[in-house]
Parts: sequence; structure tokens; C-alpha cells
Amino acid sequence: GMSVERIMTQIAGTAVEGIEKGRSVLGDMADLIPDMSDWDKVKDKVTVRVLGVSRNTELLQNVPCRLYGDIALIYQVSIKGPDDALMTVRIDDGLMERYGVSEPQLYDTAMENSQRLQKVTCRPMGEVIGDLLGTSPEEAMETPASLYVLSNESLQFGAAALFYPGVIEKIGKNIPEGFYILPS
Repeated sequence: GMSVERIMTQIAGTAVEGIEKGRSVLGDMADLIPDMSDWDKVKDKVTVRVLGVSRNTELLQNVPCRLYGDIALIYQVSIKGPDDALMTVRIDDGLMERYGVSEPQLYDTAMENSQRLQKVTCRPMGEVIGDLLGTSPEEAMETPASLYVLSNESLQFGAAALFYPGVIEKIGKNIPEGFYILPS
């Protein structure tokens, strides 16, 4: 029932709002960490993130990473922004060089911080979907009780929890008959 012109005007208005909000967030981020290239100011905020190797081969040429088959662990600076929004800055080779740290140092720091800042969770899939949709697990989706979501408390970049020390072993003890992992 709306004219194309009116729809396009609304779309343009939304785009302009998004751009302005993005500028505001970038300004807020600069205030949160005044000097992103100072290791001492960011080292307690460095976390790990998982990427698929085959879809990110070009990107992975310029970032320090650890490879596990077709999965790469990369590093990022994670900052809680306004309204608890998670903002991240990927650490590339140039930034790592400015920090004066090696990949093993990044890995150790990121794993320690990730476990502290992004605590691991393992919950039934129906429960997680129910929480995301704001409904009970039964209303959200009927899933077999044996399907679980391994993530972190924020459900952001949660696939990295798979690589936290001891997590796979703990799951193995709780599911002695074995399990499959479907990274997502």
C-alpha cells in the first residue's frame, strides 16, 4: 500500500541513522581504549575467535592464528560498549608486531582471558533457543534431549569454547558413549 518513493525514503533514512550510529559507536570505542596499539592497555581484553579456514584463506594470510584442521583460532580485542554491546577489533600481523608479542603469547593471553571473560556453557539446544526467542524450550523447538549447544554465556563467538583447555575432556566424561561436534 506504500509508494516505491516512500519506501525508498524510509530505507534511506534508516541507512543514514545506521551510519550515524556507527560513527557514534566508533567514537565510543576510541574512548573505551584510547590507544589500541598499546599492549599494556589491551592485553586483558584479548580473546580468541574461531573461523573456518576454507572460507577465510585470504584473511588468514594477514592474521596470527592457530590451525586445527579447517578451523582457525584468531585473536581479537573484545570491549564491552554501550548497552553491553560487544565490540571487537581483530588483531592482524601489523598490530601484533606493534604489541611486540609473539603468536604463542597472544594464544596464551587470549585463552586465559576468554575463559575468564566468556565462561563456557553447555545447555540443551531447546533451552538455548527458548532463551533467544523469549519462550519456553517446549514452545521454541522440539529437540532431542541429547542435542546440546556448547558456547559461552553471551552466545557470541561461542565456538571458541570448544578449544578451552579441558572442555572436550569434561564433555567426554559426561557423555562416555561418545559425541559428535557440529561447529557453527
